[in-house]
Amino acid sequence: MSWKTYACTAASRDRTPHRGQTRSYSEIAAELGDEGLSRAIGQALGHNRFAPGVPCRRVLAAGGKPGEFSAHGGATAKLGMLMIEGARPPVIPKLFF
Repeated sequence: MSWKTYACTAASRDRTPHRGQTRSYSEIAAELGDEGLSRAIGQALGHNRFAPGVPCRRVLAAGGKPGEFSAHGGATAKLGMLMIEGARPPVIPKLFF
């Protein structure tokens, strides 16, 4: 793991939204002072091995799209978990209506 990826992982721990809320990779990158970090943050969260402590499912791609999700079920599982938590992402597939 590169230093940049590690730094994004560490920073993301404190910036991950609370239950029922979502944020985007670019919002976290902007808080870190470099919007170019969006992809690095996504990659760092994709390597997350402790989902309860770092709930990366609450971080979305641009435009409220779910983006990737490394757990079984992919983006569909991610959106399902968000709905269980009370979050309403801006983009929800018809499967969830």
